[in-house]
Amino acid sequence: MENSAKERMIAQTIFASRSIRLGRFESSPQAADFCRPAPPGHYVVAFPETEVVIDYARSGPTVVDTTTATFHDPDEQYLREKISAEGDRCCWLSASEDVLNRLFRGDRSAGEIFRFGLPVLPLSTNLFSRQRLLFKQLSSYAGNPGPIEEEALGLLSELATTVTMPREPVPQRFTRRLRPPVEAALRFVASAPEEARSLQEVAYNSGCSAHHLCHLFREQTGQTIQGYRNSLRLRRGFDQLIAGHKVSAVAARQGFSTHSQFSTSFRREFGAQPSSIRRSLNGSFGRLPWLASQNESTGRTLDQHSSGDRGVCAPQTLRG
Repeated sequence: MENSAKERMIAQTIFASRSIRLGRFESSPQAADFCRPAPPGHYVVAFPETEVVIDYARSGPTVVDTTTATFHDPDEQYLREKISAEGDRCCWLSASEDVLNRLFRGDRSAGEIFRFGLPVLPLSTNLFSRQRLLFKQLSSYAGNPGPIEEEALGLLSELATTVTMPREPVPQRFTRRLRPPVEAALRFVASAPEEARSLQEVAYNSGCSAHHLCHLFREQTGQTIQGYRNSLRLRRGFDQLIAGHKVSAVAARQGFSTHSQFSTSFRREFGAQPSSIRRSLNGSFGRLPWLASQNESTGRTLDQHSSGDRGVCAPQTLRG
């Protein structure tokens, strides 16, 4: 007998209070409900840990990955398609309709049923880091629930700000249907970002010339192909570091030719050396100790420190 939405939610929950609920979800490609999942039954903001295609009834198929956050209404209908052999794995955050109305609408639509707008949005380096450390620390936290609620609501609030007061236009990847070559390139790169595939190989798989693909990809995603690939493997690397893996092992696993190359790229992306990440787990709840000082000294966000999506076209070989 299939579990109800409430039973599924409770089984996935790792923290719950009156205002907020946090949980983990995992579905392998072999699971009976992988391709045709049931609606969540509650409002969900999900933070993917694997790459997967979510085909929303309201907007069509979208490649979701560690660079994105996804938004689901309680009755959201969608399909799922495998990219990674790991299937679909994510952490999620849920709040009451009242809380979401205040954060995303400023109480301007009191009395109306709340609905998320765009189903997928980009997840900044800052928010990615905070979300990962929040859930990592939560696994061994037994103190006052107040700091958990505060950090979780802070994450929600900043995500709401990207919708209500965006600092820059949301890339076309999240606002309209992608051109087929761009969608094919996203799937192909996301399937194995650690592999140094040539630009010609990506273009061949996408069904267009390398030059045309570079132009379309940058236009619709706001990134170069190399920039997208680097973001995926650096965020994978972040996950592996906080799971306890050694820096040298993570560098090799993510396709970097040397330890120093990985460390340099990691610092550009996250504003800190890889060795700082594990130490940050001993800091204040869900926070990055090096984040505040960096932003105060430079007046810039972590995203503005990220490595370069400078040109229209990536190098001819997508190397580390």
